[in-house]
Amino acid sequence: MADWITAVASLGTFGVALVALWLAWRQIRASHEIAAYDAYEQYHHFSLQYAEFGASCFDFSAANETDRNRYRTFVMSVLLTAERVLQLFPNEPAWRAAIEDDIAHHIRFLTSPEFQPLRASVADSVLGVIDEVASRDQKRAMKHFCLFYEYPADFRERRAPFRGAHLEYANASVARGELQLGGAFTDDPPQGMLLFKGETAAVAENFAKSDPYVLNGVVQSWRVREWTTVVGPSALTKL
Repeated sequence: MADWITAVASLGTFGVALVALWLAWRQIRASHEIAAYDAYEQYHHFSLQYAEFGASCFDFSAANETDRNRYRTFVMSVLLTAERVLQLFPNEPAWRAAIEDDIAHHIRFLTSPEFQPLRASVADSVLGVIDEVASRDQKRAMKHFCLFYEYPADFRERRAPFRGAHLEYANASVARGELQLGGAFTDDPPQGMLLFKGETAAVAENFAKSDPYVLNGVVQSWRVREWTTVVGPSALTKL
């Protein structure tokens, strides 16, 4: 009988301990939620004060230095808020989605050379979100474009003096991540094709306009067509 009473008492003590732990966890979580909401409330007040910076339309490159500095300060406040929330809720999908949405509004600046000196002052957890959003945004925005060149019958002779400059120009585009493949067809009629990756057809059009082959008459005419790629490891529109 005594053993049974002792066992029941032990279970009761264990149950009380579990309830106490649960209540403590609830209090901690509630305090975290309050802190997170406070951080977001301060950020949203800042957003209302500087509404021109809160949307995705701010053109950093065209702004004057005063507005650039204000925008830098604004973006850093976004990132500091994100860092605070991720500290409180590192594995909470709803909070992470909110952070990703805020960061997406500024992803052009956050992936630009102007932001690179500031990365060292940003928490690794926030940098991970930035890189993830940037990768997703790039995959969604990028398209393939084919640039077709029409050559004269004697283009091999015509291109000789300009081939070095053309290849140097093409390799610079490759280094920027724009030109993916390029070359001439082996059969007639004499044509060439270059495959580009970019947000708009301008990536291929601008290349053609300044290509030494075009400027020096090696190319008779050119045209650009968007190519929806759906199969293969480099496809940009996965089905």
